[in-house]
Amino acid sequence: MTRFLLISGVFLLAFATFGENLPAQSAGGPVSCEKCQKNPDYESIFDPATFRQLPEGVPEEKLIEAFCASWRAIDEKLTAVAELQKSPQTGVSTKEIEKLETEIHVLYHQMMDWIGPVWHLAPQKKEVKQFMFFLLARALEGDQYEAAYVLAGELMARKAYEENPVLYEMAGISAFMMSKFDVARYCFTQAQNRNALTGTAGVYLDLIPYYTQAWKTEQALRSQETRKGTAPRVLLVTTRGEVEIELFEDSAPQTVQAFLKLVNEGFYDGDSFSTVLSGLFARTSRVASGVEIPDEFQLPSARKHFRGSVVMMHGGGKDSGRSQFFIMLVPAPQLDGKFTVFGRVTRGMEVVSALNRVNERQPEKNQPGIKPDQILSVKILNP
Repeated sequence: MTRFLLISGVFLLAFATFGENLPAQSAGGPVSCEKCQKNPDYESIFDPATFRQLPEGVPEEKLIEAFCASWRAIDEKLTAVAELQKSPQTGVSTKEIEKLETEIHVLYHQMMDWIGPVWHLAPQKKEVKQFMFFLLARALEGDQYEAAYVLAGELMARKAYEENPVLYEMAGISAFMMSKFDVARYCFTQAQNRNALTGTAGVYLDLIPYYTQAWKTEQALRSQETRKGTAPRVLLVTTRGEVEIELFEDSAPQTVQAFLKLVNEGFYDGDSFSTVLSGLFARTSRVASGVEIPDEFQLPSARKHFRGSVVMMHGGGKDSGRSQFFIMLVPAPQLDGKFTVFGRVTRGMEVVSALNRVNERQPEKNQPGIKPDQILSVKILNP
């Protein structure tokens, strides 16, 4: 699926390299920084009642000035890195690049510490808006749509679309992925009216009628399950954090039964997410021998593929489910009626989105040093 670095301007282009070294919001890069292991809680960051207070003794004007200076410094250092990468003196260049990247990383976290109050104090500042757009683009690029939705909302509230109408498309994409289809329709239509709609977003706009109806059905089913209050739930503890899953025992009873049996046997403990594809899904690795799970994707109760849907893999033949499952990072209508959706993530989608991007079928394309994230344990919460 096409990725979403859509803002025009040198500042975002320059940050393409920078973003690769900041794994917390992007496609699960190498984590060598404790802060980068935690996904930012943007709802708290931008809540005036909870965001971090100004550093003691620092006037508002000085904080804003320091924030903008940090952004300009990052831009200068990125330019220097680009020049050094062209240098024939490989040894010298590598050491200097590492030094500059470390300085950039420190500046980034400093800006993240300040962005809450600075955004409320000076949203009109060019550097502040540029950093917000960068965070939004990076959240979209890393499938962190919950974060993107909050960031887009902040920018929309400040009417940043007046200078950058592409914001409508970015906001629309985050809304679409979050199953807020009315919001997505409005944003895409506004982008279309301003000639700021790309082909990818146009595809999403065309899918909204399909998903509007599918979402109504899904919400009705979830309401029924909530009233019953008996749906099994499991907790995945991964190397990235916890993921809670609710299982659809009414919609896919045999698949749920087989999955819970494997959980009870400890089958998934120590398994890994060996294939994590941006804009698609995160899939486990182990295949259980002797297990044959019947297809349930053609039943009248079959569920659609939304962001957070948990889906059983099959071998391509009839009733060839084994044990591998995958979690959808995005809605996928092309998979409806072809795979059994047997659950949904109710907590921890930001954890799923942060899993290391790896592909066991094409290991040569994996980033050097990147290893699959593991499932440390799976626990049934309401046996």
